[in-house]
Amino acid sequence: MAKGKTDVTFLIVIAVGLLIFVVGGLLADRFHQGAITPKDLLLSSNFGKLGNTQSTFTDISLGDFSVGVTRANKTLRETEYYTIKNGIFSKKEYEVDFNANDPEYAFLSFNILDTNLYGRLIIELNGKIELNTKVMASAPVKLNLKDVQPGKNKLIIKAQSSGIRFWAPTIYELKNIKLILNDYGIHKFKKIFTIHNYELQGFDRAELSFFVTKAEREEPLTIKVNGHTIYNQKPYIRPVPYTAVFYLNETNLKLGENVLEVATTAKSLYNIENALLKIFYFGVPNQTIVKRTFFVSSAQYKKISKQKYQGLIQFDNKVYLRGNLEITLKNETNNHTFDVFPTSGLNRIFFDKEEISRGENEVVIATDGSMEINNFEIRIVEKKR
Repeated sequence: MAKGKTDVTFLIVIAVGLLIFVVGGLLADRFHQGAITPKDLLLSSNFGKLGNTQSTFTDISLGDFSVGVTRANKTLRETEYYTIKNGIFSKKEYEVDFNANDPEYAFLSFNILDTNLYGRLIIELNGKIELNTKVMASAPVKLNLKDVQPGKNKLIIKAQSSGIRFWAPTIYELKNIKLILNDYGIHKFKKIFTIHNYELQGFDRAELSFFVTKAEREEPLTIKVNGHTIYNQKPYIRPVPYTAVFYLNETNLKLGENVLEVATTAKSLYNIENALLKIFYFGVPNQTIVKRTFFVSSAQYKKISKQKYQGLIQFDNKVYLRGNLEITLKNETNNHTFDVFPTSGLNRIFFDKEEISRGENEVVIATDGSMEINNFEIRIVEKKR
C-alpha cells in the first residue's frame, strides 16, 4: 500500500511539474510578444469615439410588387425625355416592341413639356389609332391600351406632319414616358437606384426590408444588387419584415446608378409589400484631435535604450468611416508623427528611443475619419529575435 501511495504522489508531482513548465513557457512567450510589467507601461487610456460616429440614412421606397408566375403589372419602358417631330426635313418617332403572354391591358402615361401645335399627336398600338389630337403643353396624357394581343406588340408615338410649314417640323417634347403591361407570366422586379457622392464617401451599410403577404415556396426568393446575391431564402408569411443587409465591397456599389433585382422561378410566387431600401452613411467630420501626457522615468528610458528593447503603441480600433489617422509623439526635443492606415481590430506601432525622452512626453491623435479607439497603451517591449 505504501508503495502504491508513493507512486501516485510521484505521478502527481510529475504532472504538476509539467503544468508549471507549460504555463511558464506560455507566459514567457507572451512576455516576449509584448506582455509587460507595470514598470514598462508608459500610458494606458481610452479615447472613445472620435469624429462623427452616428450614421444617417436615405430612404428609397420600392413599394409593392409580385415575383414569380402571376398576373401583375410590369413596367416595359421608362424614358425621362424624348422629342417627337415630323416635317419635310426631319422625322422622329418613339417606338416600343414588346411581347405578351395573356395580357389584359397596357397603360401609357407621359407629360407634354413643350409643343408648337403644328400638327396632331398620334399614338398607335398594333396599327390601331389610340390617340389622334393636338395636345397642349403641360397637359398629362394617360391612356388605357386595351388592344394588346398575345405575342408581339408594337407601340408608336408620332406627330402629324407640319405640312405647308416646311420651315419647321411639328414638335412634341415628352417627359416621364412610362408603359406598363398587365400580363400573366413570370414576373421579376427591377429597380435602378442612385448612390450620391456623399453617400458613397461615408458609406456604412445598406438595408433592404420587406413584408411577404403571399408565398408559394417551391423555390427561393432571390434578391441581387449589381448581380451579387444578398438574399436567397424561402420566406414565410409573417407580420414582421424581413431584412437583408449588404455592404460596399460585397455588391460593387458605385457612384451613380446601381441595380436591384428580385426574382424567383416559374414554380413559385411571392407578393412583396412595403419594400424599403435604406442607405446608411456617415457625414464627413472635421478633424478631431485628442491628447494625453505620459512620463518616462530614467530607469524606463535606460531600458528602452538597450539594444534588445523598443517602444510599442497598441490600441483597439473600430472604424466607422476611414480617414487619415496621425499619431504623434512629442517632447521638448523631438516630434515624430506616424501615419497610420486605420483598421478595425488591434493596431500596433513600434518605435525607438529617439521618439521619446526622459520626463514629460505627449501623444497626440488626429483624424478626419470616424472611429472608436480604446485600450490605448504605450509600453516598452522586448524585440522579437
